[in-house]
Amino acid sequence: MSHFSKNYRLTFCKGLEGCANRAVFLRGFYEKLHGLLQELFGTQPKKTENKVHHGIFRVAVSDCPNACSRPQIVDIGLIGASEPTVTDLECKDCGGCLEVCKEKAISFWNGVRFPIIDNDLCVRCGACIQACSKGTIQEGRHGYRILMGGRLGRHPRLGTELPGIYDETKALEMVRRIVLWYLANAMPGERLADVLTRQKGAMEELRKILQG
Repeated sequence: MSHFSKNYRLTFCKGLEGCANRAVFLRGFYEKLHGLLQELFGTQPKKTENKVHHGIFRVAVSDCPNACSRPQIVDIGLIGASEPTVTDLECKDCGGCLEVCKEKAISFWNGVRFPIIDNDLCVRCGACIQACSKGTIQEGRHGYRILMGGRLGRHPRLGTELPGIYDETKALEMVRRIVLWYLANAMPGERLADVLTRQKGAMEELRKILQG
């Protein structure tokens, strides 16, 4: 699902319609994000008018790490995240979490009666949470991972992921800050990746704004 305007393009994956792999479901998030982009790009039309198609600012949202909407290669990408956390409820050793984890991020050590999650391998898809009938693995943080500055074209660039998982309110605020910085610094026809590459110290400056 996509929404086009002359200044930006917003794309959602199938999650809005009920994807079985969905890691996050925030009711009304699409409408809120769409409204925010309309507000931000409507305030400074001269910054974005007369752009070629490839210069249109792009935002993509995927409700699971399968990333069907390709959030890694747009100006702002959001990926649904459901972070597993191990509780003190005794594991019944059914093996369900091991079976569903495609990343092999879960293991059991000799003498340990609880699953061990490798956070470096885990993509926060939430599958193990759903598979754990005992409740040993439950959901911790819930929301979106955020990437910025991705693009295709002659000089492709994967988006840089921000640390953390953001709930609806914080995710919208992060999008607001990124877009405002982009509008203040971009030349006509530039994507966010172009500004970050052209302007010395841009990434550090933007990171400070996002951390504030």
